[in-house]
Amino acid sequence: MKVTNMNTPTNLITRRHALLTLAAVCIAAALTQSVAAQNTIPAKTTSAANCEFPTDWFLFGMAERNTPEPDFTTITDIPATLNAGGLSLSAKATRLEHCRRFLYLDLQTDHGGAWLGRTAYLLTYIESDADRSVEVGAGADARMKIWCNGRVVCDSLATDDMYTEHIKNRFTLQLRKGRNLLAVKVISGYHGFMFRIGGARELAEEDATERRIAEDQPLTLIPPRIRPFIEPEFGPENTNYIHGCGGITRTPGGRLWVLFGGEQDGPKAWQLMAASDDDGKSWTTRHIIKEPRTPNGFPRSFREGNIWVDPTGRLWWFFSYSLGYCDGREGVWAAHCDNPDAENLEWSIPERLYDGIVLTKPIVLQDGAWLLPTSLLSRTDMTLANQPHFERDRRESRAFVELDPWRMTNFLASTDQGKTWQRRGGVFAAGRDFDEPALFEKADGTVVGFLRTYSMPGYSETTSFDHGFNWSKPVPSAIPQPNARMLTKRLASGRLLMVRHNTLQGEAAKSFKPYTMRTHLTAYLSDDDGVSWRGGLLLEERWGTYPDGVQAVDGRIYVVYDQDRGAGQLLMAVFTEEDVAAGKPVSGRCRLKVPVKQTAAQLIKK
Repeated sequence: MKVTNMNTPTNLITRRHALLTLAAVCIAAALTQSVAAQNTIPAKTTSAANCEFPTDWFLFGMAERNTPEPDFTTITDIPATLNAGGLSLSAKATRLEHCRRFLYLDLQTDHGGAWLGRTAYLLTYIESDADRSVEVGAGADARMKIWCNGRVVCDSLATDDMYTEHIKNRFTLQLRKGRNLLAVKVISGYHGFMFRIGGARELAEEDATERRIAEDQPLTLIPPRIRPFIEPEFGPENTNYIHGCGGITRTPGGRLWVLFGGEQDGPKAWQLMAASDDDGKSWTTRHIIKEPRTPNGFPRSFREGNIWVDPTGRLWWFFSYSLGYCDGREGVWAAHCDNPDAENLEWSIPERLYDGIVLTKPIVLQDGAWLLPTSLLSRTDMTLANQPHFERDRRESRAFVELDPWRMTNFLASTDQGKTWQRRGGVFAAGRDFDEPALFEKADGTVVGFLRTYSMPGYSETTSFDHGFNWSKPVPSAIPQPNARMLTKRLASGRLLMVRHNTLQGEAAKSFKPYTMRTHLTAYLSDDDGVSWRGGLLLEERWGTYPDGVQAVDGRIYVVYDQDRGAGQLLMAVFTEEDVAAGKPVSGRCRLKVPVKQTAAQLIKK
C-alpha cells in the first residue's frame, strides 16, 4: 500500500506560558463558620512556608445557569449568604482534594448531583506578602467563570465544550499585597459537575509530562507487529475482559474470523483475532497486536479496529494505534493477508493510512471505490489514562493543534483495491461521541451515514451525493437508537440490515440514559433503502454492545457483539432475512447467543 494525502504529524508541544514561581507567596484559605452578625466569613492565614493553592473554600448554591450573577465588584469579604439575582445562596464550607497534582472538587458526588445548567459559586481568600503576578490553571465540567478582587480573569461560559474539566484554561492572577478574594462560578454539564485548579508548581509538572510524551510520540509512527498468539495470559480467559470493538468476517473458504479487544477499553488495550473452521462451533485465538510500554513508561493502545474480506478475497485488518487512550493524533493502520484460509497466515507490514481511529468496515460503492469511515477525535477526548469523559487528563495540551481542522468523521477512499488511500471528505456532528459511523449506499448512489452523538436519539444522520466528497449537515436521526454503536449492511438480496438497541420506545424515551440503555439488541430490514424498517428479531435482551456483521453466500447473517464486556463474553447470532422479517426464529437455521470467547468470570458462572 502507498499512503497519500497524509496530514504531516508533529511531535512538538508548544506551550503558551512562562512559569512563574511563588517564592514568598503564601496561600491562605482555612475558613471558619459564618459570622451572622457581621454577615462575612473571616480568613485564616496559613504558614509562609506552605506556598500551595487554597484547599478550603466556601460553596454557594445551587442556582440555575441563567440566574443573574452576583456583583463581585462590590464584594470584598466572603459573605454568609450570596445574592444572585435576588436568590439568597447560603455558604457551605467545602474542601478541594488533591487529585492528579491539581486541587479537585466533585460537586456531582458531594453536593447534590448534576444536570445541565446547575450552577454553584466557590469563594476563597488568597494572602500575598507583596503585589505580584501568579500563573494559574483551572478547568470545569462543563463551564466556569473566575473573578479575582472583582475583576474577571477567566471566562469559559461561552467557549468551552462539554467535558473540559481538566486544566484547559491558563491565566494570570494579579495579586495585591494582603488578602485577595477569589470567586468561581461553575456550571454543570450533562454528566459532570467538577472544578479543578492549580498553581505554577502543578503546571510545571504538567509541562514535564507533556515533554516526556513528545519524546515517545514518534514511536507510534513505527509499524507494530502482528504476532501469532502464543501468550494465553493475554486472552480474555485470563485478563477477565473482552470488548467487541472489532468485528466479524468470512473468507471465500468459509472460515470465520472475529476481532475483539483485550485488557480494557483504555490505554493498555490490545487486539486479538480468532478463527473458526466449523461455522462458529469452536474458536482458536490466532493473532495479537500488542506493544510494550514506551521508554518513558507510557502504554500503547489498540482500542478500535475491524476486519474485512475484500471483493478479491483478501483479509484486511484495520486498527487504531495511540500513545495511551487518545494522544490527540492516534492513527488508522491497515494490513492485509492474501491467504486467509491457510493454516499459517502471512500478513503485510501494517501501513498508516491517516490520523484518527477506525471501527467500521469499508463499503464498496457502485463505482467500485472502497469507502472507509474514520474519526479524528476531539481535543476533549485527549488523555493518557483510562478516565471517564469528565477526567480526560490532556485536554489542556496543545499537541497536534495543526490537526484541529480535521477533528471530525473523515472518509478515506481507495480506487485501486487498497494500494493507495486518499481522504475524500469529512463531516462534523454536533455533540459527537466517537462518531462510530454506520454507512450504506442507496440505489441512486447516495451514501447515508449515521454518526453517534450524545443527543437523543443517539445518532445524527448525514448524506453524500458525490460518493463521499461532500456531506450534508448532520441532523438528528429518526432512528430511535441510544448513544451506542449500531450496524448497517447491504444484503445480497438488495435489502438493508440494521442492528440497533430497541430501547427508546414509549416511557423509556422520556428518561434518556445513554449508557444504560444498551439492551434489546434487535435486527431490522428495509425494502425501501432505509425509508422504513420492518421485522425485529431480538438478538440479545441483556446489556450487549458493538454489533458487527457479515453475510455468507448461502444468505445466513452472522453478527457478533460483546455481552457484559468486563466480566462477560463475545457472542454470535446467526440468522436469515426470513427470521428478521418474522421477528422470531422461523428458518430453522437461526442460532442465538452462541459463545465465541468468554472471560474467566463468565466461565466460572457456568
